[in-house]
Amino acid sequence: LRLKLTGTTSNRNAIGTKVTVSIGKQRQVEEVRAGDSYLSYSDRRLHFGVGAATIVDEIRLQWPNGKIETLRGIRVNQEVAIREKSGQQ
Repeated sequence: LRLKLTGTTSNRNAIGTKVTVSIGKQRQVEEVRAGDSYLSYSDRRLHFGVGAATIVDEIRLQWPNGKIETLRGIRVNQEVAIREKSGQQ
């Protein structure tokens, strides 16, 4: 599963967003980081290995401004574009 995040009220590149992906009892946590330098660019998409799973139970996003969003029942083997919404505190 690959996630491409875009911030709206937080920074546009979603840098600093903490993402937790849950499948059964397994949890994976990643954070969007900046890694650009002169003549180079790092991919800001987040990649999660899901094994034999076909659906992710939950994706929890904690945006840099503190807002939290939760997505459920997302299919794997795809890239999902997620745009920051109002969320909940």
